[in-house]
Amino acid sequence: MKQSSHISLSEVGQYINRKDNRSIKKWLRDHQIPIHKDGREYVFRLHVEQEVWRPFAEDLVKRYPNSWQPRLESIYGDQKELYQLLYHDCLEFDTGFVPYQFNLDISSNKEHESIFQELYQ
Repeated sequence: MKQSSHISLSEVGQYINRKDNRSIKKWLRDHQIPIHKDGREYVFRLHVEQEVWRPFAEDLVKRYPNSWQPRLESIYGDQKELYQLLYHDCLEFDTGFVPYQFNLDISSNKEHESIFQELYQ
């Protein structure tokens, strides 16, 4: 079953353990996640997952400076888009270097392509 790329604010609240919309919107603002409106307010699931899992991924870099990459891949490798975003975040965290381009072919999925364009262009 395919997960929707859009999630409601109440679904965001489940990710971050908050119930009231004000707290959820503040968390989204603090993490620079845009709220979109199309009859209802929603955000992209990938944005939220990236922000929720980033501290864990960065902790891998701190704890395992010589082996964080295979560990990250073993945890998130089956979620290609999330893995690529977290890998990028960890590279920046570990080295201060930001790679110019991803090695992920997203062109076959228009929905994912639009998310990546919004994030990185």
